[in-house]
Amino acid sequence: MEVLNSPKLDDNNRCRLAEKLREIDPGNQNAIDSLVLLLHSSHISNYIHWRVVVNFEKFGFGNQKAVDTLMELLNFPHLDDDTRRRVAESLGKIDPGNQKARDTLMELLNFPHLDNQTRRRVAESLGKIDPGNQKAIDTLMELLNSSKLDEYDRCKLAKILREIDPGNQNAIDTLVQCLSSPDIFDYFDYETHEEITESLKKIQKDKQFAVIKTLKANFNKSQEIDDYCYELIWHYAQNLTYPDFYQSWHQDTLTNTATENLNIANLPQVLAEAINNQPELCSKVKLICIDTHQFIDPENPAPEIYDLMLNQKCPEWQNGYPETMQKLKLYWNSLHRNSKNPLFFICYDSTALTATPTGFSLPFLTALSKFDGAICVVSEKVDIPLQTFSPSQPNLIADIVGWMMERMLEE
Repeated sequence: MEVLNSPKLDDNNRCRLAEKLREIDPGNQNAIDSLVLLLHSSHISNYIHWRVVVNFEKFGFGNQKAVDTLMELLNFPHLDDDTRRRVAESLGKIDPGNQKARDTLMELLNFPHLDNQTRRRVAESLGKIDPGNQKAIDTLMELLNSSKLDEYDRCKLAKILREIDPGNQNAIDTLVQCLSSPDIFDYFDYETHEEITESLKKIQKDKQFAVIKTLKANFNKSQEIDDYCYELIWHYAQNLTYPDFYQSWHQDTLTNTATENLNIANLPQVLAEAINNQPELCSKVKLICIDTHQFIDPENPAPEIYDLMLNQKCPEWQNGYPETMQKLKLYWNSLHRNSKNPLFFICYDSTALTATPTGFSLPFLTALSKFDGAICVVSEKVDIPLQTFSPSQPNLIADIVGWMMERMLEE
């Protein structure tokens, strides 16, 4: 303590002693006062300024002495731009919402003489103390699009941008490109690879689908790339529902001109084609599609459903025609027990997307909800415990196929 107050100490040693004292006694007032005196020295270097700022930041959240000192330091005219940035960031960290810190960084970003490296640091600091700040995001976006960036800086910049603006698509796309580039190991070390992977693990679920598609296309480029891609894809697989992941992984084979402009009347044919394109399903399931538009008695369509099932090569029931939904349920249970392949019963209305759709009767849906097994209805959401798919949803076929895969895994 006495040594710290000695007039013979130079700035560097005084700062070092104050640091050591702060480590031993974080709230020591002598250490704080010594650092304050250093800031008021007329010959202090920017390096000592920087070290003092780092120490004040470590005094912790809400320390008023540290806040006041950093506020005062921001008014020093001889600070260089990077030191001023560092002071403002530290002030914003220990005093969240501090307007002086925010305004200083905003002002720095408007300086035309800033080099790109300092501009990036200022925008990063602003984003840290004011998450979502549009000025910081716009600056980083501008830098990210610069043709002068090498791959290493581009990747680092994208990671910073995604932290400030988590859903930023440019940042996500850049990180995916970095991760799947065959030149990745020429630019990045192991730690950087891990940072990229961890950053991409945190993106919103609706952003993960495009990432899965890109990473799948980059498998087999190298064993190292495969390892990082696999780690990320496995993370998504654990956090997405099976239909969502399945659709993302197989979207190339599930999407074609037939499904993009689907005529609901052709649902059985299009769905059968999609199933045949999937090795996990082809020849392994029995698909039963029932068009409710054909029902004469929509309240009790059991005999008509049975007749349609016979047309789809279901075996006859030894007890004759099921005349009620209750008897149809018994027939369905019998099929379910004796079938070699899993059964999928899909009800749809071929007029669903027309001006006058037939729809489904509530008594029929209520009875159908009491059937066991894999049953779904292609209809707008109904308040019945049945799996439903909207006839107008964009990826109807892919979603149904994903549901089928999930049911097979469950069984």
